[in-house]
Amino acid sequence: ATSDENINIDYDRNIFNDFVKFLKKLDKRDKNEEGKTQKLGKRYKRVYEKWQNRISNMVIEATVELIKQAKEKGYNHLVLEDLELMSKLRSNNKEFDINNGRLIRLLNLSSIKNRIINIAHKHRVNISFVHPEYTSQTCNSCGYISRKNRKIQENFKCIKCNHSNNADINSACNIRDRLLLDVLRDKFLNINSFSEYKTKDLRKESIKFILEDYYRVA
Repeated sequence: ATSDENINIDYDRNIFNDFVKFLKKLDKRDKNEEGKTQKLGKRYKRVYEKWQNRISNMVIEATVELIKQAKEKGYNHLVLEDLELMSKLRSNNKEFDINNGRLIRLLNLSSIKNRIINIAHKHRVNISFVHPEYTSQTCNSCGYISRKNRKIQENFKCIKCNHSNNADINSACNIRDRLLLDVLRDKFLNINSFSEYKTKDLRKESIKFILEDYYRVA
């Protein structure tokens, strides 16, 4: 979802569900004498590679559609969460009951980042990236950070100020603000020669402190 609510592109949940089932099937394989799961055999490896290609193609198709719609609405700059940094997240994906970081690594989304940049640049759209930490837990109205703000996957409701919104739109607004708000942009991002922004090397604790300090003053 985009911050202005004009664009909402979904993924194929059936494909994701089937992929997660396949991953869980792999997890149940017999372990060796050392207690470690054995390496993938040729058959499983072929199936796994097919799944990766299938998911990759789905993400690329969604990206092309996003950029196409953005261009039609007059946008020439998109701000996304940094997919490479997302692979470090340890929170659990409630919808699919799997660790987010593991899922992103298995989907190889970090390599898709460069493909997204290439697609955008071909359409003369700039791409900037922000830290993914706390984008889904932060209230875009008051800045309060808590996992309890998102008890249900689709809905966001702040336990401090009662602000409520679609969870994806709330996250999109937080992503947007990390670039548009001067203080957060200066703290979080570096600009390159193409007027695109990249994330600074910051620890998760530092990101939370900066956010809380900014909203406390604001």
